[in-house]
Amino acid sequence: MGPDGSGLFYIIPTGSMDDTLLVGDHIVVLPVWDSSSVERMDIVVLVYPIDASQVFIKRVVGRPGDRIRMVDKQLFVNGEPLEEP
Repeated sequence: MGPDGSGLFYIIPTGSMDDTLLVGDHIVVLPVWDSSSVERMDIVVLVYPIDASQVFIKRVVGRPGDRIRMVDKQLFVNGEPLEEP
């Protein structure tokens, strides 16, 4: 949580995560200060370092040490196909 115990509010601007988050959805993000708590399939918000007004909302597909590969639009993690939501 932020210093005052509140989250950050975002509106989903694009359809890059359709079926999970839809354009126009409102989300509340609780800041995580320890990246070791982020797990595969978590949704994270990343601030673009060159322009902090831009944020990216993405799903984590790999952890340190994982091998990630994309073949014919199928994502593989450590040699196994990843079942996406």
